[in-house]
Amino acid sequence: MASGHIVPSEARELYRRDRDIDIRESRFKANGQAKAQERQQLRAELNALGAEVERLMANRDVVAPPGNTNTNGIDNRQFNIGERIDEGVRSGRITQREAQKLHRRERDIERHEANFKRDGVVTQQERRQLQSELTCLQGDVQRMMRNNRYRG
Repeated sequence: MASGHIVPSEARELYRRDRDIDIRESRFKANGQAKAQERQQLRAELNALGAEVERLMANRDVVAPPGNTNTNGIDNRQFNIGERIDEGVRSGRITQREAQKLHRRERDIERHEANFKRDGVVTQQERRQLQSELTCLQGDVQRMMRNNRYRG
């Protein structure tokens, strides 16, 4: 993500897959140790995850061309908002459909950011626009998390 090859939503998905593998490994080891077939399955999943990272790194033009395009603060906010959406889905406070809409808005913001970076400079006005879009999205996520409705 720091190099600009992987966007926050892709990183989030990769982290989720990695956590799933860790959880599966813990389950396999719960009875003492993983069987050969289970170890083989974990290796295959880790290899597939590694291949996906390599594919993303190789097949994507760097999002951040040289110049004043450092948007680490914005990227961190995007990542945190995405994690909060995923947390809402896990806790049942956000439905899959709501999460899809929120993630779509998040991808729109990422596209805006990529467009702003194309000329090599992200201006203060562009940064303010991205921050404003993120603030609106974050507010919607927080409202959904606090509305005391649980979804199944």
